[in-house]
Amino acid sequence: MKNLDYFISLGRNNNFNLIRFISALAVILSHSYPLSLGKTALEPFEKTIGISLGEIAVHIFFVTSGFLVTGSLIRNRNILDFFLSRILRIFPALIVSAIFVVILCGVTETKLSLTEYFSDSQIYNYFITNSVLIIKSVVYFLPSVFIDNPYPNVVNGSLWSLPWELRMYLILGGSFFIFKKRADFIILGIYSISLIYFFYNEFILDIDILFFYHLFYLSILFFSGSLLYIYGHIIPINFFIFLGILFLLFLLVIFFEPHYFKFFYYVLFPYIVIYIAYVPKGAIRTFNKLGDYSYGLYIYAFPVQQIIVTLFDKITPLELFNYSVPVTLFLSIFSWGLIEKPSLKLKRRK
Repeated sequence: MKNLDYFISLGRNNNFNLIRFISALAVILSHSYPLSLGKTALEPFEKTIGISLGEIAVHIFFVTSGFLVTGSLIRNRNILDFFLSRILRIFPALIVSAIFVVILCGVTETKLSLTEYFSDSQIYNYFITNSVLIIKSVVYFLPSVFIDNPYPNVVNGSLWSLPWELRMYLILGGSFFIFKKRADFIILGIYSISLIYFFYNEFILDIDILFFYHLFYLSILFFSGSLLYIYGHIIPINFFIFLGILFLLFLLVIFFEPHYFKFFYYVLFPYIVIYIAYVPKGAIRTFNKLGDYSYGLYIYAFPVQQIIVTLFDKITPLELFNYSVPVTLFLSIFSWGLIEKPSLKLKRRK
């Protein structure tokens, strides 16, 4: 039985790129249902276990992000480099996508004249807010854009998770900056408090407050990834543990109320993600020779899907998925090759 630190020592020889790529595709598939059928439409996966495929994909993003950025921070031990790396990874592509959306949606989809559209202050509010994100929440609307779609008005609903990921970076970096060698205890404390809130809310209060849901539930996922990296030397990576977790979650779906499944899912799911990231090997690792297209898929898919919906009187979820993936993949390849990868090369090197 090998511990996680052995697999971490293998460096970039893992499946994280592939996992994130598949997760981004899962988000596109999940969004295809409400975007083509209306806000109340549920995908089959959500009807079965109470968590949508898109939610699971976002959870994967947070686990992998917590794991990888914690590793980067521990290896470099430089807070300024850490935040610079995060800025260069997130914002250049985000700013370009905001420009793309404002111009493309304005020219092709607004019900206003172009003069009225470009003189409306809402487009500048959209661009500035969605290019920064950490200061304010996401702006979802552009003037008279997508107003007749089954999922009306919303231009890029996928962006909701990015401010929360940025806040996790701030908490993580701040913990290491202030508490240094004791930062692992702070992170463990944050994880524990989030888990207590989750338990209390699911089994006792059952209050649906979106802010606290995002704060505590996403903290469980992000900081579980952090803890898996920090304590990798004592965490065994074993097929039978992996299989046992899958079997337990299956039993909880079949025989217990959703609350029980959700609680164990949030606790155990991060192990599944990291196991898949490191253990399967062979031909699957050749995916690493390609670029990291997941971020581009994530930030471009929603507006592309909304535009495609306007081109058809009726479109099924699977048709929307099939039409939107090639277009979005093209944009993500462009984003990676011309924006993201060159931006990452600007990181300071020791």
